[in-house]
Amino acid sequence: MDWMGELEEQVRNRPLDHLAIPGSHNSFTYSLDKRSPVGPDEPGLMQKVAKLFGPLAKAIIYKWAVCQKLDATAQLSLGVRYFDFRLSKVSAVKQSKKHKDKDKEIKILHALYGSPVNEIFKSIQSYLDDHGKEVVILDFQHFYGLDQVDLASLQHLVLQHFQTKLCHFLDQVPSLAYLQSRGLQVIIICDYFYKICNAPWSWPRSSCPNPWANTTIPTDLEAFLMAGLRKRDTQRLFVSQAIFTLNLSTLLRNPFSSLEKRLAEPCDKMISSETLQQVRRSHLPLNIIMIDYVEKNDLVASIIDFNNDFHS
Repeated sequence: MDWMGELEEQVRNRPLDHLAIPGSHNSFTYSLDKRSPVGPDEPGLMQKVAKLFGPLAKAIIYKWAVCQKLDATAQLSLGVRYFDFRLSKVSAVKQSKKHKDKDKEIKILHALYGSPVNEIFKSIQSYLDDHGKEVVILDFQHFYGLDQVDLASLQHLVLQHFQTKLCHFLDQVPSLAYLQSRGLQVIIICDYFYKICNAPWSWPRSSCPNPWANTTIPTDLEAFLMAGLRKRDTQRLFVSQAIFTLNLSTLLRNPFSSLEKRLAEPCDKMISSETLQQVRRSHLPLNIIMIDYVEKNDLVASIIDFNNDFHS
């Protein structure tokens, strides 16, 4: 879907922070591997449980760690334009010598390890090469256990795949038309590259606030999202995290269920049937909205449709 390329001119002339942009939470967790070690993002207790109960524990962890079913290309084809990266690498001491070199790769992480980030970048680059008017925002939210050598390798991969497509950080958020006219298709959000590496193509975290409700209570989440939109700085990108977050109580009551069934499905239904309607009625400045299981409830199409409400 080339929805950015098909927007009316008056909408494309608006800054990106005034567009409604669908995003995916833990975007690449479709690739998680049940056989991998439990990651460093999990507390010590979960590490011990996994060691004690092995495959059974990992099967449970897997069901609660996967937040997306569609791969990167399918998400892009659906219309997703904001992607959430959490990265790490498997500790060499946890792997056999046979797999040591392979596991130096930087990989997707959410409790378990997923695809190498290089594979993800290849998929995104290929899509952008074929869809020249589309723009993506790649948000590097968390790094776990990556040293300076790893981060230099990550920077190299970013430049290898996207160098000619990267939009440098600007004092004002550019319009979609500005980016399209210059062939700029990628915005990178990463404090490390911005502050430590002084990379002109990286945007600081402060340019894209991403507040988190950390709740499973529908009324609390909706109130949090509405308050965030009312208070947001409309001169910066802004992410609304439209997700329920797993807590220990939910896990203990439903150990053999899944994030999809217990959290994503009711949350996506609420966002689709209630929250977006309230945002529209209140004329709140929706920007990026990040969801689990992006294919559910036609949410991506509903978010994109907000751009038809915008007028110059």
